[in-house]
Amino acid sequence: MGYLIAVIIVVVIAAGLFGWGWWSQKRLYGPHGHERHPDIYVLAMHGKVKKHLKRVGFEGLTQAERFCWSVLWLWRLVEIGGFERYYQESYADYAVEAADGFEAIGAKGFGTIVRRANALFENGRPPRIKELRKEHLEDLGEEGAAELNELDEEFRDCEDDLQVLLAEYIAAHREEFLKA
Repeated sequence: MGYLIAVIIVVVIAAGLFGWGWWSQKRLYGPHGHERHPDIYVLAMHGKVKKHLKRVGFEGLTQAERFCWSVLWLWRLVEIGGFERYYQESYADYAVEAADGFEAIGAKGFGTIVRRANALFENGRPPRIKELRKEHLEDLGEEGAAELNELDEEFRDCEDDLQVLLAEYIAAHREEFLKA
């Protein structure tokens, strides 16, 4: 009887180490992973993009990967500290791509707000150099800061379901994420 219990324990441990991990990963990256857990799916794919980014740089990413990367970082930073914080970070080097990315995934409300924030810069294109963006933010004065604050609130109140839209976009472009 003790031998049988030991065998069962070994089988369960082996299945956990080899079988269930593979099975759950297959379920997550499979064609319907985005429907089960969109938040986990998005984070998992974002992790894959991060690894690919380290190897090939931003310009070497596929368009879908660039959209995913820039959308998620803009969303995270604006949620935490607003557009002013976002524009002070290196992730804002890709603010135009983020606006395009929001529209590509179907988050039109977010895309419109980001374009309005970007419009505070010359030609609607924040400079890719962080120091130049910081100088421009300082030059906006109180009126510009108030406008950014209003955009922060609109962004936080936007009703687009970003996690679901991004998960659906990633699922529709799986090949661009999985070939990396």
